[in-house]
Amino acid sequence: MAIDHRSDRSDVRFRMSNLWRRMTIPVERFVPGQGGSRLATEHLSRYLACEELARGKRVLDAASGSGYGTAILARDALRATGLDISKEAVDSARGAHQAENLEYVVGSITDIPFEDGTLDLLVSFETLEHVPADAQSKFIAEARRVLAPDGLLVISTPDRNLTNQDNEYHVQELSEAEFMGLLRSRFDKVDLYFQNIWEYTEIIKAGETPVCAQIHMEPPPQYGLYMIAVCSVAADLPRIDALLRSANCDTASLYEQSLSWRITAPLRQVKGFLKRGHRKH
Repeated sequence: MAIDHRSDRSDVRFRMSNLWRRMTIPVERFVPGQGGSRLATEHLSRYLACEELARGKRVLDAASGSGYGTAILARDALRATGLDISKEAVDSARGAHQAENLEYVVGSITDIPFEDGTLDLLVSFETLEHVPADAQSKFIAEARRVLAPDGLLVISTPDRNLTNQDNEYHVQELSEAEFMGLLRSRFDKVDLYFQNIWEYTEIIKAGETPVCAQIHMEPPPQYGLYMIAVCSVAADLPRIDALLRSANCDTASLYEQSLSWRITAPLRQVKGFLKRGHRKH
């Protein structure tokens, strides 16, 4: 039976807080503590899925916004840098997050201020759709340039065939075919994942059955609304996963939990248990 989210109070709070953000923030940017629990899990789960990849690595978070994600990755990284074109965003991030191995710099994704081959991991979530096609191509070329041969790019964008396409902040959305074509123009290895936003926020590899569907016996609405790709020129591609409950959660509490990978371990165990149980039946 489908769930009617119109009666969900947390969803009402999400819509109201999203309206507030549009009136007060001139760009599309997630700030922890604003926007409701669903919006929080949508954004935080992407960084959680990459936290292990950052361990001991030189990391760049391109278009880092308010900086919360760069701070998550910095917990295990050798060094983590948040890059954003907005000086206001960079100044805010510097004030909110401090660590010896963490920095925020002003810069453009089409002219990344790093030498060739000096990064091990570059992440950029919900960035491509905010720039035109030529800037998208330049960004992917720049990502390839600054990454070491065995470095990884993890990048996400919404599927334009599934969005309502009336987002005033989006300049050029991509289809799945366009997204994969763009990435394969520079990277030899590309694995595609889907992020589903429902009662649970889940990141799974393309072709796999969502845990959400196993629980509710029906696919979630807008399956694969967000596409996430893991890319490299030479490295074997690691697997990424995330599973977070997104309804009826306290956003501030969720953010605090996200700062430790250990907190998400029980969720990963539950996911494994559910998958094993599904196979048995």
